[in-house]
Amino acid sequence: MTKQEALESLSLTLHDIGFAPDEAESYMRLALEGDSTCAQRMLMLNQKRRKMLDEIHFHEKQLDRLDYLRYEIQKKKINQEA
Repeated sequence: MTKQEALESLSLTLHDIGFAPDEAESYMRLALEGDSTCAQRMLMLNQKRRKMLDEIHFHEKQLDRLDYLRYEIQKKKINQEA
């Protein structure tokens, strides 16, 4: 894989994991600077990961509430049939 192909692949990966265009550009700029920016890039990745986990937990709570509403409807239906 050429350096250009590796950069294109990295750009696609950043997009796929939810980096905004400006975030991806900043990350790419740091990556081009080399190993001296590993700590900064790791910080960016950790922040993105934390944000994604927060969103997952939020959606889990939404699903719990949705499932509770479904349960309530099913419970009423069973009680009406009895």
